[in-house]
Amino acid sequence: MYRKSPSTLEMKPPDGPYSGLLVITDEEADSQDMLCWGQWGLCGICKRKSVKNLPFPQDKILSIVYTSEYHETTTTNVWFIPVPDQPLSSNCYYVIRAKGRHKGKACTCSREGDIINCCFRDVLRDKKPKPLNFKNVYQQVKIYHHHGGGFFAKSVAPDGVPPKFLRTKVIVDAYVQREVYLVAGMEAVRDDRSGHGGFSWFKVYNPNGRRGVVLSVGVSSAIAEHMRWVLDAGGWVSGDEREVKVERVEENTNGNNSVTLKLFFYVLLVEEKWIGSFPLKRRNPVHLRFSSVTRTRAVLNNNSKSVEIPRQWYNLIADLPIKPPPPLNPRTHEPVKPEDLSPLFPDELIKQETTSERYIDIPDEVIDVYKLWRPTPLIRAKRLEKLLDTPARIYYKYEGVSPAGSHKPNSAVPQAYYNAKEGVKNVVTETGAGQWGSSLAFASSLFGIGCEVWQVRASYDQKPYRRMMMQTWGAKVHPSPSNLTEAGRNILQMDPSSPGSLGIAISEAVEVAAMNGDTKYCLGSVLNHVLLHQTVIGEECLKQMEAIGETPDILIGCTGGGSNFAGLSFPFIREKLNGKMNPVIRAVEPSACPSLTKGVYAYDYGDTAGLTPLMKMHTLGHDFVPDPIHAGGLRYHGMAPLISHVYELGMMEAISIPQLECFQGAIQFARTEGLIPAPEPTHAIAATIREALKCRETGEAKVILTAMCGHGHFDLPAYDKFLQGNMVDLSFSKERIDTAMASIPKVVA
Repeated sequence: MYRKSPSTLEMKPPDGPYSGLLVITDEEADSQDMLCWGQWGLCGICKRKSVKNLPFPQDKILSIVYTSEYHETTTTNVWFIPVPDQPLSSNCYYVIRAKGRHKGKACTCSREGDIINCCFRDVLRDKKPKPLNFKNVYQQVKIYHHHGGGFFAKSVAPDGVPPKFLRTKVIVDAYVQREVYLVAGMEAVRDDRSGHGGFSWFKVYNPNGRRGVVLSVGVSSAIAEHMRWVLDAGGWVSGDEREVKVERVEENTNGNNSVTLKLFFYVLLVEEKWIGSFPLKRRNPVHLRFSSVTRTRAVLNNNSKSVEIPRQWYNLIADLPIKPPPPLNPRTHEPVKPEDLSPLFPDELIKQETTSERYIDIPDEVIDVYKLWRPTPLIRAKRLEKLLDTPARIYYKYEGVSPAGSHKPNSAVPQAYYNAKEGVKNVVTETGAGQWGSSLAFASSLFGIGCEVWQVRASYDQKPYRRMMMQTWGAKVHPSPSNLTEAGRNILQMDPSSPGSLGIAISEAVEVAAMNGDTKYCLGSVLNHVLLHQTVIGEECLKQMEAIGETPDILIGCTGGGSNFAGLSFPFIREKLNGKMNPVIRAVEPSACPSLTKGVYAYDYGDTAGLTPLMKMHTLGHDFVPDPIHAGGLRYHGMAPLISHVYELGMMEAISIPQLECFQGAIQFARTEGLIPAPEPTHAIAATIREALKCRETGEAKVILTAMCGHGHFDLPAYDKFLQGNMVDLSFSKERIDTAMASIPKVVA
């Protein structure tokens, strides 16, 4: 056995030869048609305890013989399967046979106590099947070389059947009957004989059950070679090619006879139809995830380069043909110097804010925290596609798997790290819906610094569980506007019932940071270094799309301050600038706060009180207070300066959508894909549905990529309001926006 390369016998999985199959049915007395007392015998359980044509110990077909005193019957089609996690040199195997009566069940071996007298002879009593347990020692046998040149099998059980009987004991299921798979909506079988043209081919059968092949469908071999699926089978279907024989790839030379056996191994990139579960084990961290009839996960195999957490952040400024206008000192209207920012930010973040370097290394300490949830899954929304009856293929990058439930920790973690590294004791920030505040509270707790959050009053009241989450991580949370700062008191004096805004909350946090030497300010969006940190989203997504052989035709993301949109889109804009792809890039903002589509491109303050530098951006005016829509994270009067600049360069487009349409799309998404989106990404979902319905009308099979930046588990009151019919679309008058824009500073270009 393995005389050409005996060392391979010692190798354990996954390097060593191992089929990995665990489907066992172990029956002692399956062949019961033999009758004792001659051809008119009555007993039906007498068997001669011997094996005919002893097996070669490597998944070799074996003939097993059961007889009465007067005649014998031969049962064939048996394979010996190596026991999992054992080298082949252990000679421990499972034995499987084709047509046992109790498929999916397992029996212990018969023992001496099971021998009874019948017709004045010793016979064996049938053992009752038990639920499958592949660890049952009675299902294992060990193969021995016979001194005459053959082989025989012994049980490894210490209390098994007497040695003479052990040579003949095993009868098990020999056909592993797999589930039904779909390609192009029809039942398919892998065609291993066809591998030409760079594709792996599948025979596709008529879904109504006709046996003939109606067409072949190819899956890119580049994908198949980089993917390995580990299948836990459950349930059976029957019939011809739907039954898979258990075989392995091994070569043996015995004298002049050479035997080559096939490998039992599947690379399945098709959909599972069987009603039930279809889990895939995680051999490595999850790198790619699809949605099919049941959601599945795909991982890259050991021979390929995995989709890892990016080691660098990407700075789009380095590749822009025209650099963005610099921020200005609000007093002198001169470009801001690094020392102007030092009261608010640590030195490293100031460098990242002003740099033109293309890539910034991510510290190992940040990578270690990222590993809690990254890489995040890329999911195909097949159920949503089916509901919309669209030829478009919809993918969404899901950031809701982070500890805080959104994309915000991507920047909160490095900001907390750099502050802690430079000896800062406390950080302060603003938050709208609470995703950013909870993310900074989470990150601050990991690096041992204090955290204080001003949450927009409307969200503070609407989303109490976000506040509780922040407090659980040790943060102090105040509603904004508050009486704790001069900026807050001024707003309350003008409007005691003010719902607040991100601009007001920023003013309060900046004021506290500027007045305390041991405290720095952290911002969850808008600034360059925040957008820089978020590019881990797009960098991962590029690799994931490449792994499945897809290129997006259109990329859609929601925008408020712009951090999530920039994180997904900036790496794709780089590829667009390099001529590698040309997707349409579309920002979606709320109709109640449409800075890109209704605002002006001008220098304005980033906060309401005018404490920040002046930034060139699309703005509705820093005095503008948006209506209290449920997408609190998008209620910002301006847009990130870098996104505004890209928009002005014509590299992207923008639309606005009212919240009723957004929540209608969110309900469709939740009821098909199973995930409840936060109110913010419902804008991207609504725009995606619009585009998919256009594809239905035109017949275009576009690839749509969108950003699902967070889950809505803490936003259920908004869903309740929508489901009860109490939600309304909020809009603003032209007079309101004209009044707010009148306060924009006059800056000479």
